[in-house]
Amino acid sequence: MPTIRQRNDRFQAQVRIKEDGRIVHQESATFDTRAQAQAWASALEKRIAKTGVQARKQGQISLADLMDMHVKMLKKIGREYEAVEHRFKNIRAYPFTEKPVDTVTSADFIDWAVQHSEGRSPATLLNHMMAVRAAYRAAPVAHGIPLDMAVVSNALDHLRRMQVVAPSKRRDRRVTDAEMDMIDAWWRRLEGTMIPLPTILRFLVALPRRREEIMNAKWADYNTKNHTLTLRDTKHPTMPRDEVVPVPPAAQSILAGMPRTEGRIFPFLGTSVSAAFQRAAKLLELEDITLHDLRHEGISRLFEAGLSIPEVSLISGHTSWESLKRYTHIQPKHVLEKLGGVRVVK
Repeated sequence: MPTIRQRNDRFQAQVRIKEDGRIVHQESATFDTRAQAQAWASALEKRIAKTGVQARKQGQISLADLMDMHVKMLKKIGREYEAVEHRFKNIRAYPFTEKPVDTVTSADFIDWAVQHSEGRSPATLLNHMMAVRAAYRAAPVAHGIPLDMAVVSNALDHLRRMQVVAPSKRRDRRVTDAEMDMIDAWWRRLEGTMIPLPTILRFLVALPRRREEIMNAKWADYNTKNHTLTLRDTKHPTMPRDEVVPVPPAAQSILAGMPRTEGRIFPFLGTSVSAAFQRAAKLLELEDITLHDLRHEGISRLFEAGLSIPEVSLISGHTSWESLKRYTHIQPKHVLEKLGGVRVVK
């Protein structure tokens, strides 16, 4: 039986579990009314009777602990973890993450998202919540911690309805050769810079892969005989993989003009490249442009060169038509013109 004590104007509920006359588990909580204290204690006793003391002790792990465990697991199995770690760091700044994870509610996540939304896009908040959902999903199988997925799912559903979280908007920003020439001219006027920014930017268009995949590529993995580049541990929906990627002629020309050394082709930090690009874009007043737009431009050019979806995906690394569809810039008139004999008035 739980013990209920009145302390000043509040009521403390205490639950003790004994085995062979020895206390093996003890918890207490304080409430505004005796009825609330009694309800909590009764529910806790039933839960422990059903799942056991050990499961309850595991449930005492805080949300912050769970996030740390999830990041460590990703590191251990060689999965990408930096972005997840960054998202968890933002969440951990809020006190509710120190609560036992099985006491965290949907309202906690909703309150966090609303407080954290100022100055952040709905897509950013969605990415944070998806990282938490992944940690909850992994908890029972990876750490033996049974959690209620509805806590996160219900919070996500509400935040979507309130438009606090939402998928990122599709970008159609094209990068022109004139803009690339402007960056090239700006870079040549600089003194003391080590990053060959124009070369890297043109390569990102010529071989439109993710920034880190290009920055981690090694000369030893470039086959000059069949013009392929093996990219290691690339992003994939289920697990990292090595990909043998055909190197388009434009990218071949760039590599041919570079000194071949040991190690990486571009031995620079991806964050440093992004920072240099954003600095150039700001000084040159190139509006609404990001480094990722270079990949969009490169993929668009592959389609314009007449490559099919499977051929483009072999270069870009995309695994679905849905992901590539926005790069094709297909319009109804293009489809009608391809049918032959159909004149489209422009």
